[in-house]
Amino acid sequence: MGGYLSSPKEDGGKGNRIAILGGAFDPPTANHLMCAAEVIHSGMADEVWLMPCGPRPDKPKLSKALDRYIMTQISVSSHFSAEMPIHVSDFEVLREEAMATYDLLRLLKEKYPGKLFSFVIGTDWLQPGTDIRAWTSKCPETGSEIVTGDKLLDQFDFLVINRPGYDVEDLKSFGRRMTFLTMPEGIHLMEGNLSSTEVRKRTEKSFSEYQSPELIEGLVTPSCLTYVSRSGLYQSSPSKPVRRTNNTSGNQKRNVAVFGGAFDPPTWSHVTSLAEIVHSGVADEAVMVPCGPRPDKPHLRSPLVRYTMCQLAVNSSFSHSFPARVSNLEVFEEEALATYDSLCRLRDQDPDANFMFVIGTDWLQPGADLRSWTSKDPVTGKEIVTGDKLLEEFDFIVVKRPGYEVEDLKAFGPRMMWMNMPDGMKSTDSNLSSTEVRRRADLSYRAGEEKLQLLDGLIPPAVFNYIKREQIYKPTDLIISGGSWALCAELDASDVPVRLRVSTTSVGFGAASRAAAAAAAAAPVLEDPYQVAVEEAEVDEHEADEEVGDDCDPNVADARERLGRVAMLVLGEADPQE
Repeated sequence: MGGYLSSPKEDGGKGNRIAILGGAFDPPTANHLMCAAEVIHSGMADEVWLMPCGPRPDKPKLSKALDRYIMTQISVSSHFSAEMPIHVSDFEVLREEAMATYDLLRLLKEKYPGKLFSFVIGTDWLQPGTDIRAWTSKCPETGSEIVTGDKLLDQFDFLVINRPGYDVEDLKSFGRRMTFLTMPEGIHLMEGNLSSTEVRKRTEKSFSEYQSPELIEGLVTPSCLTYVSRSGLYQSSPSKPVRRTNNTSGNQKRNVAVFGGAFDPPTWSHVTSLAEIVHSGVADEAVMVPCGPRPDKPHLRSPLVRYTMCQLAVNSSFSHSFPARVSNLEVFEEEALATYDSLCRLRDQDPDANFMFVIGTDWLQPGADLRSWTSKDPVTGKEIVTGDKLLEEFDFIVVKRPGYEVEDLKAFGPRMMWMNMPDGMKSTDSNLSSTEVRRRADLSYRAGEEKLQLLDGLIPPAVFNYIKREQIYKPTDLIISGGSWALCAELDASDVPVRLRVSTTSVGFGAASRAAAAAAAAAPVLEDPYQVAVEEAEVDEHEADEEVGDDCDPNVADARERLGRVAMLVLGEADPQE
C-alpha cells in the first residue's frame, strides 16, 4: 500500500460498502464526526473513510495537509471506539495538490477492486448554480482541465444528506446514482451547522483576547483543541513556551529537550519520560522526534504511522498548555538523520532555542563512545565523524537507568548534566518498552484475540484505538510450501509485521526437529517482530525423507538460505518470481 501510511486496511470491517467523506477538515469539527457516525448508523455504508484533501493552490490560507491529516486522526481515535468503522485516509495528503473527485474515486477503485465506493455530499451541493456534470479533472498528458463530471455521475454512487434550508425535490434529476441518506425506522438524522470556518474565527478571537482556546471548547475534540493550541494554528501571533530554566551555554535561550526514538509504538513510559523532563526543571519544553526510516531496522512501522501515534499520545495525554510537542523533522526523510545532523536542523529552524539531547546512562557504558558517532557527508555521502562537534555544541540531559552506573559524568563531555528532580521529588521509572507492546500484539493476534487486551493500559487510549482500528501490528502470514513463497495476505513490508510459518511436510523437512532447526536458523535473519512458527506434521520421517527432491534439500544450511530469502522477499529486496 502506497505512501508513508496505508489507507484503511482492505480487509477492515465486515462489508465492502465504503462511504468517502471528503473535505479540508481545517479543523475537523464535532459536526464532521457526527456526520461520519450517522452514515454508519444509517446502515447504508459499512465503513466511512474521512479523506482530508491535499494542498489547494486556490486556497492559500488552508493549513498544511499534514496538520489537517493529524487533526483528523487525533479526532477520530480520541472520539470513537476502536470498533467504530471510521477511518482516516492519507490518500491525498502526500500529493502535491488536491485531487479531483473523479480521479480520487477512480484511483481508489483501482487500488481496492473489492470495495464499492460512494461519495457523501449534502443537498447544499445540489442547488442552482452548482452543476456536478461540469466538474473537471486534469488531463494526465497535457495538464489541462477536462470535464469528467458525467463520468463521475455515471460510475459512482452518491449518498446525499439533507441540509436544512437546502431542499431538493427531484434527486434523480441530478444523476441516476444519487440516493438520500435515510435512517432506520424510528431514528432521526442528527445534524448541525457547525463549520470549520466558525472554529477558525473563534480560535483567532480566543487567543487574541484570552490567550487560550476556550472559545472552541466542545466544538472540536479535546485532543484536537490541544493540537490547535500547541501548533499555533489559526492564531495571528502564536506564543512559545517561556524560558524558566538556566542553561549551561550562558545565554537566555529557551531550553528545549530533544527526546528521540523509534516510538514503535509510543508507550505510557515514553509519555511519562516526556513529562518528567519538564517536571525536573532541566528544560522549558520537551520535543519527541520519531526517527525516519532505519535500514538497520526494516521492521519499523513507517515514519508517518509512528509520527501519528506520537501526536495521538502527546495531544491526548497532556493539557494544551503543557510544554510538550512532536516534531516531524524526520517524517519525510529517506533515511533517519544522524543525531548531530538532527540537532543542527532543529537549531536552524529555531535559533532562539538551546537544544538538549536526552540519553540514558545505558548509552554511557564501556564500549560506547559518543565521540565516534558519525554523520553522512552532504557532498560525498560518506560517513564522517561528528561526535566531537556533537559533544561540543549541544547539551546532554542524562537520565539514570537502573543497572547502568556512571561515576564521572563530565568525563563523557563538558555539557553533560543529570536529570534530577527538584524539592525532594522522586523520579519515576519503568521497564515498559515498545518491544514488549509489539510482542504482546503478535501473541494476541496469534491467539485470535483481536481486542488486544494485553496492550490495554500500556499505551495511551487514543494510541490503543488507532492500533486496533488500523491493525497496525497485525501479522501477515508467509507460508513456505513446496519450495514456493506464497503470500497469504497483501503485504506492505513498511508497516506490517510478518509471521513466517514453516510447513514441515510440504517443504520436505520431514521430522519436526529439522523444521525446528530451520526455524532457529531463520531467527537471526527475521528480527523482531518477525516471528517464526513451525507446524509439526505427524508424518513418518522415512517417508518424508524420500519425498525430498533436489529443489528441497532438508539440511539446515539450505534452510537458512531459503528462510533468509523469504526475509529478503518480505523486506522488498528480492524478486518473488525468481
